[in-house]
Amino acid sequence: SYVLYNLESLTIDLPELLDGVRDLRAYSVAPHAAPSGAVAERLAKRVDPAVFEDILVRFEDALDGTRRIRDVARGLGTFSRVERDKLVPVNLINVIEVAINMAYNEIKYRAR
Repeated sequence: SYVLYNLESLTIDLPELLDGVRDLRAYSVAPHAAPSGAVAERLAKRVDPAVFEDILVRFEDALDGTRRIRDVARGLGTFSRVERDKLVPVNLINVIEVAINMAYNEIKYRAR
């Protein structure tokens, strides 16, 4: 859900930022038409570096979330049923690590 939240909020915020960048570019091409007063203030607010930093954080959160989803999906394969009649050695460390990764979100504040 945090991947979805971050992507939805970026989809809402990026068009305004893009408009600000377009306006800034237009003024840099035609410096005689430089904005003043409220227009300049609005433009500065739209292309504030803090906005870019916030966007970067949301992209990083979304990327982290998708990597966790990938890891959990891969981990599910470890526990999937395989029809074999032959007994084989199992690497328990790998199985335990996969189980911990899958449960990490539930235990991260309560266990080590």
